[in-house]
Amino acid sequence: MSIGGVKQRLFNDIIGLLFGEPAAILADAITTYGPCPLGLAAQASHFPIEDAKTVALSLYAHGVLNITDEGKHKYVSVSSLPAYVLSAPSLLIDPIEEQYKNAAMTETLKIILFHGIIEYHPKADKSKKKKSTAFSPPIDLPDGFGDAIEKLLEIGILVRRVIECESFTTTDYYSLRRRIENITISKKRSAASNPNLADLSNLPSSSELSSKSAAPTDSLFSLTINWPGVASFLRGRSIVQFAQAALGNDYTKLIENIIEVTKCSDYSSYQRSMAKDDDSLRGELLPFQRLEYNQIVQKYENNLRDDLFTLLDTISDSQMEFLRGGSDGSFWDITTAHSVRAFQIHHIEMYLEQTLSPYHRRCFNQLRILGVADTHQIEVSALLSEKDARSSMYALCKLGFAQMQSIPRSSTDRMINPKSIFVWRYDEEAAIEAYRLLIGEHARRYLARITELHKEYEANEMAEAGNMTATKTNEKKEKHLCCFNASYADAMRVFVLFAEL
Repeated sequence: MSIGGVKQRLFNDIIGLLFGEPAAILADAITTYGPCPLGLAAQASHFPIEDAKTVALSLYAHGVLNITDEGKHKYVSVSSLPAYVLSAPSLLIDPIEEQYKNAAMTETLKIILFHGIIEYHPKADKSKKKKSTAFSPPIDLPDGFGDAIEKLLEIGILVRRVIECESFTTTDYYSLRRRIENITISKKRSAASNPNLADLSNLPSSSELSSKSAAPTDSLFSLTINWPGVASFLRGRSIVQFAQAALGNDYTKLIENIIEVTKCSDYSSYQRSMAKDDDSLRGELLPFQRLEYNQIVQKYENNLRDDLFTLLDTISDSQMEFLRGGSDGSFWDITTAHSVRAFQIHHIEMYLEQTLSPYHRRCFNQLRILGVADTHQIEVSALLSEKDARSSMYALCKLGFAQMQSIPRSSTDRMINPKSIFVWRYDEEAAIEAYRLLIGEHARRYLARITELHKEYEANEMAEAGNMTATKTNEKKEKHLCCFNASYADAMRVFVLFAEL
């Protein structure tokens, strides 16, 4: 199965788990047809247009569905990153907690991730001890909510929505969000199995909700997740994690300061640069960002400034490929894309060493250096026996981390043994794709097990009250769920690095 297939199936599995089977069917149709009118996706999904709108509202509120205007028509498309983060919120919450160590920020982020959209009035009198309450949905907000919102807006994680410009308003979403649970595909859900679901006939209309929940003042804030900002933040944190792995924790603060000062992890800039096929053309149109000494030295006290040049030079000379020293030594080019790629290669190296053997990692690295080599060259460079070198290279080729290439009879390369009939070739894009496929399938297996445990847990919950066997079974399943969720989050953290950043 290709990486495209794995990514699509993983995305559909996540949507089915988070939003229900109807949402997964509709999202799959939107992905198949690309940006398309919602009516076309509804027709392909065999849904009535009203039901398709309901599902679309739920996906749109959480950032999974995008709506764009093209002339008089509105087209819908899907984004995979929001689905990945929503399926494993620790992908975003843990880095925020690690960098800012602010409980209010993490609690605020959890609320907005869960609800998708929050409308609230800023507290007029901050001296009052009464907790802030969201206008929609009507929930209590944590202490320090206002300050946490300002900080999350500053770092680009949140964005204020302009409701008038949106195709679906917040009021529309909250008046219809429960309808998705009532959509019938092949059979109706019985009232006994879903006692908490409201009947469609009891739901107020959009106009009634709009009149009841009209904002009484212009100071009403509508907040949601800024997913391009989330991608930029996660991109920056991946560089910090690479620094911790390659250089240790002593460089964490410096890397964070460089990213904050230069905004070098901006995901929009990366997308614009990757739109160009030629790497040299990318450099001409979007040159590397530059870090000057005066920009970063202000972040440090006088007693630490003497070591700053040493620290920056150490980063430049490391395997991170994050900084490239300038000609006069007063500035550094920031090569973020190269650093992210180096971190991806680092993950492949660690996988080969931990899952297979150090021999496989050495062969992989030597092939990366040589580009094209026969078994004898790998044997000499990696300091292995011919048997170990050949066995390791066959294993790498089977996994997709190396390619086999026949030697033309007209070849005059003296470095290659004339008796060899084929050589090993390194293709970096193919190696990256092979690892994405590996980790994607790994994440899908964890997700499938989590889905099964959820179904078993719900079945036990419906058992008679006081049934101790069902209670103990669910306690065990809770522990299993925690383990599988942690493993799934670890797999998704790596998958997002390879598939999204």
